[in-house]
Amino acid sequence: MTSANTLLDVQDLRVSFRSDDGVFDAVSGLNFELAVGKTLALVGESGCGKSVTSLAIMNLLPENGLISDGQIRFMGRNLVPLSFKEMAKIRGNDIAMIFQEPMTALNPVYTIGQQVGEVFKIHHNLSRKEINKHTQEILERVKIPEAEKRMREYPFQLSGGMRQRVLIAMALACNPKILIADEPTTALDVTIQAQIIALIKELQEDMQMGILFITHDLGVVAEIADDVMVMYGGKVVEKANADSLFTSPEHPYTQALLASIPKPGDSKENPLATIPGMVPSIKEQFGGCRFRNRCPHAYVDCEKVPQFKAIDHEHSVACHLRNSDAPASAS
Repeated sequence: MTSANTLLDVQDLRVSFRSDDGVFDAVSGLNFELAVGKTLALVGESGCGKSVTSLAIMNLLPENGLISDGQIRFMGRNLVPLSFKEMAKIRGNDIAMIFQEPMTALNPVYTIGQQVGEVFKIHHNLSRKEINKHTQEILERVKIPEAEKRMREYPFQLSGGMRQRVLIAMALACNPKILIADEPTTALDVTIQAQIIALIKELQEDMQMGILFITHDLGVVAEIADDVMVMYGGKVVEKANADSLFTSPEHPYTQALLASIPKPGDSKENPLATIPGMVPSIKEQFGGCRFRNRCPHAYVDCEKVPQFKAIDHEHSVACHLRNSDAPASAS
C-alpha cells in the first residue's frame, strides 16, 4: 500500500517502441515507489531500460515510444494520461531531471545566466531583476564560485564539473519534489564525481527531495542510495535496500556487476571480472530469464519466466535459483 510519504508510485509500467519490424517492449512490468527524502538507484548496463524509464516519467519519450500499460502516479495523480502541455507544468517544477553530458545538455549560444534564468521565466511570473537575483542565488547554492561572473559566461568557458553544477542548479531552481539524475557523474573524473555526489546529498537533505538515481556504476550507488533496483532486459531482476544488496546479492547479474567493480590490487595477474556477452536488444523477444544466455548458473528451469520473489520485507529477486527445487550444481 502506498504510504503518505510516497512521492512517486510506478505500477506495472510497460514502455514500447514502434519500428518497421513491429512494436517491442523496452521496459515491462516495472513497479517501484519513491519516498520523501529517499534515494532509489536504478542500476544496469546500457540498454537495460534505465533511461527509458526516466524519459517515460518525464513524458519525454521519442515519437516512436509510448507507455503501453501501467501507471505513473505523482503524489496520487496519474501522469500517463496527461498531455504534453499539462506535463510541462510538472516537468521542471515538481519533477526535475539532470542529464549525463552537461556539454550537450547546455545550449552553447546562450549564457549560463540566460539558461538558468529561463527556468524561473517559464515557471514563475518574475521581473528580469528578480530572475537575475534568483539565478545568482541558485548558482551560489550549488557552490559555483563567482556566480555573478559565471552568469555572463558561456558553457565552453566552464569546466565539466562546473557545467554539471549548472545543470543541477537548473534542475533545483523551482525546488522540485523529485529529482531524476540520469548518469550525472559518468563524464567526470573521480574527484569531481565525489564532489557532485556530496553536493546532491547535501541539497537533498536541505530540500527533502526524493531522488531517482540512474547509473551503471555500483560504486557510486554505494555512496548515495537508500534502495537499489537492478534492471536487465527491461525488467527488474532484484530490488533491495542498499546494505542488503551489497552484502547479500541474490541475482547472478547483480553478483556479476558487483564483481566487476574495480578493487585495489587488480592487475594483469588478477584482472577485473567481466560479464560475457551483451545485453539483448529489445527486438530479441524470448521467454524465460533474459539473463540465462550470460548466466554461469543457468539450468533448464531458466527457460521459464522467473517470478519476483520476496526474500524478506526489504529484498526481492526474480531468479529460479531461489527455488528450493533448483539443482545443487546450479547454485
